Amino acid sequence: MTALRQTSLLALEQFRPKYPRAQRAVYDHEHDDMTDGELKHALGWEINRVTPRRGELVKAKMVEACGTRICKVVRGTLSTKWRIKQPI
Repeated sequence: MTALRQTSLLALEQFRPKYPRAQRAVYDHEHDDMTDGELKHALGWEINRVTPRRGELVKAKMVEACGTRICKVVRGTLSTKWRIKQPI
C-alpha cells in the first residue's frame, strides 16, 4: 500500500462527512489503483454493490480511470484500474 499525499488526505477529510459510508469505503481503497474485482475482494462486497459506488465517485470527479491491466482477483480478465483523481 502506498502512502497518501497530504493533498489527498485533506480531500478525504472534506469528503468523509458529505458522502455515504459505502462510497467512502470504495474511496478509501482507490489509492492503490485497483480494479472493480479487486475492490470487490478487498471490501467483501458483491460486484453489483462496488461498481455503482465507484461510478458515483467517477461522476463526482473524485475517482478516475488510470489504465488497464489483468485483474489480480478475476484471473485472465483485462480490467480498468481506478484511482483517486489528483487535484489540479
